[in-house]
Parts: sequence; C-alpha cells; structure tokens
Amino acid sequence: MRTVKTAISLPASLFEQAETLAGEMQISQSFSIEIALEEFIRRRENQQLLEKINAACETPLSE
Repeated sequence: MRTVKTAISLPASLFEQAETLAGEMQISQSFSIEIALEEFIRRRENQQLLEKINAACETPLSE
C-alpha cells in the first residue's frame, strides 16, 4: 500500500488522548489515526446509504 505523509492540526487535548490510547494499544500514532479515519469514512458511507434507502422508501410507487 502506498502511503502519504501529511501534517494535521489537532486540539492539544485530542492529540493527548490519541497519544495515550495508541500507547495503551501498543500501536503507532499514525496507525491509530488511520483506524479512526477509516471508521469515520465507513460511518459516513453507511449514513449516506441509509439516507438513500429512506428516500427510496418515501417515494411512492408509480402505477
């Protein structure tokens, strides 16, 4: 897998929580952020799918 380096800005308290959690899980900070971003994207995709399903259910069937 190709990787890309990036710089991001986070509130200090969020960074500290992520740093602590990564240490507890014995994973790198980069990997912990990768996991979190993948989860965020998955949840957003699921939300979009649910919205499409709900919209389809609200559309009356044509006769």
